[in-house]
Amino acid sequence: MEARLSLMLLAAMVFLGPRVEGNMKAPVWCAQSTEAFNKCKMISNAYSGKLKCLLGLGEVDCYKKIASGLADISSFDGGSIFDAGKKYGLKVIMSERLKSLAAGGTKYFAVAVVKASSTLTFATLKGARSCHTGVQKSSGWILPVGILLNSKVMPCIGGDQYASVADFFSASCAPGASNVKYNKGLHDVKKLCQLCIGEGLDKCARNSREPYYGYEGAFQCMKDDRGDVAFIKQSILTSLSQAEQRKYKLLCPDNTVAEPKDYLKCRFAGAPAHGVLTRKNATLREIVHYQTLMERAAARFGPGSLFSIFDGKVFSKRAIGLDRTPIAKMPYEKYLGDGYVKAISSLEGCT
Repeated sequence: MEARLSLMLLAAMVFLGPRVEGNMKAPVWCAQSTEAFNKCKMISNAYSGKLKCLLGLGEVDCYKKIASGLADISSFDGGSIFDAGKKYGLKVIMSERLKSLAAGGTKYFAVAVVKASSTLTFATLKGARSCHTGVQKSSGWILPVGILLNSKVMPCIGGDQYASVADFFSASCAPGASNVKYNKGLHDVKKLCQLCIGEGLDKCARNSREPYYGYEGAFQCMKDDRGDVAFIKQSILTSLSQAEQRKYKLLCPDNTVAEPKDYLKCRFAGAPAHGVLTRKNATLREIVHYQTLMERAAARFGPGSLFSIFDGKVFSKRAIGLDRTPIAKMPYEKYLGDGYVKAISSLEGCT
């Protein structure tokens, strides 16, 4: 998620601080954009610094700041959790609680969506135009690209996942493909960003400045006929009316198609819910402190409240709360699960 912990979540943390503070230090939130940092500072100043703010230079810089102890918490999606866990030892202390899902509500499912009139199948995707939520995003890149590579439907070209996607699809909007932080060799940037519609430097940005970024953005890319297929999570479709759902269908890995309501038998894999991370050596007392603050904030500003933190900017619109992660599930590989780690391994095998 691009904005980390919304304005109201931060306000709630500060407001609720005295109820859990004791001799615990104020948590430091790593802001991943200047806009988020400015909001954090306004709240910190208004509430006498009970929440500290630190500006990071994006996700990777926030991993480093949390790992080194300069910051305490920030929230990330599954792909970022893998990277942060593997490279910096960060662990997951909370996850989104998602409504109407299996696996205890802690997972969502990656699907390939086309219009009902499409003749595409999983096996005939080569040459299609693709819409992705963002490079290294769970449902928009890691799971579909990883599984396409693992199943040999998509050839691994030149040992590079970006070159492979560009060779496989005729054109794409893959936000972030123009960023050397992700696409280190800047392979096929023009083709991978061809369908994106952001203006100037915002075109193909891995944030909301690119209109086709994220779940809703990738879906809109396909709806606008810029792309033929969108790789998103199932709840984008299942939240629609029955009449709207009938306008789309899912492409299944076994080359069949299915209605959106049948996503459990026609999906790539379960993707872990977005999670809140902290450093590996955080004490249990510190973790409980962070969890308590966020848990109370989620309860106070939950779905239906005037300033809901589940607004799509921080936590998913379809999330209904935050859950504490059991200690046994805090290591990144345990939280992500075998299927997800296998998909990432397929990507890393083609880098």
